[in-house]
Amino acid sequence: MKFTKSLYACGLVSSVSCLPAAHDSRSSPSVAKIGFNKLYGKSFSEATADRKFVDLSKTQATGDDHDEISLENNENTYYNVNISLGTPGQNMSIQLDTGSSDLWVIQSGGLHCPDTSFLQKRGKDDGDSSQSAEIASFISQFESYDGFFSTLFGPGPNSLGIPTGSVTSSMPAPTGVGSSGSNSSESGNDCNVTAFFEADKSKTFHKNRTDPYYIQYEDLSYASGYWGTDYLQVGDLRVHNSSFVVANDTNSTTPVFGIGFPGGESSFASLGGGYRAAHPHEYPNFPQLLKNQGIIQRVAYSLYLNSPNSTHGNVLFGGVDHSQYKGQLYTLPILKLGNLTSDGDPYNTLAITLQNVSVTAHGSTHKIKSKPIPVVLDSGTTAMYLPYKLANSIASAYEGKLSPDGEGYIIKCPKVGEKNKITYDFGGVAIETDINNYIFGSSNDKCLLGIIPSSDTLSVFGDVFLMDAYVVYDLEGKEISLAQASFNPSKEQIETITSSGVPGAKRAPHYSRTWNGL
Repeated sequence: MKFTKSLYACGLVSSVSCLPAAHDSRSSPSVAKIGFNKLYGKSFSEATADRKFVDLSKTQATGDDHDEISLENNENTYYNVNISLGTPGQNMSIQLDTGSSDLWVIQSGGLHCPDTSFLQKRGKDDGDSSQSAEIASFISQFESYDGFFSTLFGPGPNSLGIPTGSVTSSMPAPTGVGSSGSNSSESGNDCNVTAFFEADKSKTFHKNRTDPYYIQYEDLSYASGYWGTDYLQVGDLRVHNSSFVVANDTNSTTPVFGIGFPGGESSFASLGGGYRAAHPHEYPNFPQLLKNQGIIQRVAYSLYLNSPNSTHGNVLFGGVDHSQYKGQLYTLPILKLGNLTSDGDPYNTLAITLQNVSVTAHGSTHKIKSKPIPVVLDSGTTAMYLPYKLANSIASAYEGKLSPDGEGYIIKCPKVGEKNKITYDFGGVAIETDINNYIFGSSNDKCLLGIIPSSDTLSVFGDVFLMDAYVVYDLEGKEISLAQASFNPSKEQIETITSSGVPGAKRAPHYSRTWNGL
């Protein structure tokens, strides 16, 4: 990774800078700046820093003597953080994700290599025998915990009671799907994953006697395993008693470093369909540990993705860097979406209210009529997921047509120099986004627009939006602050987030106008 210069509190570092607070005469506490690489590719294991578009087209025959061009998204975005777990430390790369709350890593021998043909088959037939075998294996593993599957997840709509929702936001974290019958990492490591966690080789690892872990994403990738605690290190920043999951059965090559609300932790949150762990509880995840162990003052962090051409970005725990945004930093309330699942903690998702959208296409700007909607700002998602009507309206401004698979819109590729942008209004806070952020592939002057229509209540703003925004997630204050990102930052202007809130931020003009669709 590429990181900023190291300073005082943490010593000489290669991946973390621990900085004394600007305008703060006290020597403690400091803020922790963690850099990450921006990688692009079909999967985490295949991703590289080279963001280039390839010809992603395929031709489909139609019944009217014409061929239809379908563009496929073959480029996801990953924010790659290098961490070390255990004693001695075991190094690995992992995806930073604001849309989930748990840290999970892969145990040696626990990875079943992705098989996209299996996914396609499963997507067409939910009753596939391979899926039934996977379900049976999952139940068998969990029955060994205390004898009854239902004690973990409660009664379900079918005899098996298999959870099919996501513990995190409604959109999946990274891709990496496949069959539990595929080759495992022990048979040649066909998945190109080079680092696994081996609990028995850490002198300080402690396995917890808590409910087993299970998560299944909407792309049918999954991970299951057991909980434990150990030392977690990023550069010279080290915390103890960090809770995480060792996945001993997964078909995803993408381990995840979730930094969301404790209310979104899989040990507490509903799995969907009424399922929940038998002994729901929250635990101090990484942001909370930083405060508990005196590294930061407030459970809050700022996310800066940097320009589209940059290969790195950073997350600043406990602070704000005023050089990385322009204009005013405005604050909005986080929505209480936990009420949707009746989890008991209303705060489980980092979501705010989107009020209005305007589109500038070919130099002409017009406002799109839309009701206020809840949107989660999720670094674990690449594209944008919007209600059908709003997604269609935005695409129509660019003469877009929904792709045959429904995964985006096919538009005429934007011309260099044209003014094409989408502006989002969050209670009086306007964030402009470049249309080129949304382009995932091209063929014969046709481009795939990474806006995907969805019937879910919760919309998801991924990398296509976050690239142009500077976002401060104040988990402790239950607020998010937004400003337009600056891609030509001056000298660092870092200031600590204290108990008084985010320095330099003002309440948005329409702070109280929130989505109320519960």
